[in-house]
Amino acid sequence: MYEQQTQQQPFNQPQDQVDQAQQPPRGWWSRNWRWFVPVGSVVFVLGGVGFILAIFALIFGVMKSTEVYKTALFEAQTNPAVIEHLGNRIEDGLIFTGNMEVNPSSGYADIVIPISGQKGSGSLYVQAEKVAGSWQYSILQVNVHDSDIAIDLLED
Repeated sequence: MYEQQTQQQPFNQPQDQVDQAQQPPRGWWSRNWRWFVPVGSVVFVLGGVGFILAIFALIFGVMKSTEVYKTALFEAQTNPAVIEHLGNRIEDGLIFTGNMEVNPSSGYADIVIPISGQKGSGSLYVQAEKVAGSWQYSILQVNVHDSDIAIDLLED
């Protein structure tokens, strides 16, 4: 019986060390998959979300840099009636809604820009058409939130 025991466990090694010596070495994947799969999944999802946010930021940045957007916002920021109801420092919101198409000589815009100041907030409605390289505004109006006040910026 003593001889059988020494054959199963050469050099008095425990059984688990003998089993490890008989197994081939494990590869990188078999050693690291437990942490790599969740970390890789999180990195993949965050990368996708970051890519989508970058696309939205690029699109909104380009649209906010158009002449029609800048002009409409400037008119609202310098209008005395708008300043009276919203405050001195009028700023635009991050996201606006509507449609816009701009070419060098033509285009149209039908957008709603959220604006706010120290005293309140409102919406700047813009409808314009670009003809022969010049914007012609048909609607340029600020509606003050929480009231029935509508300020027409096209009136002098």
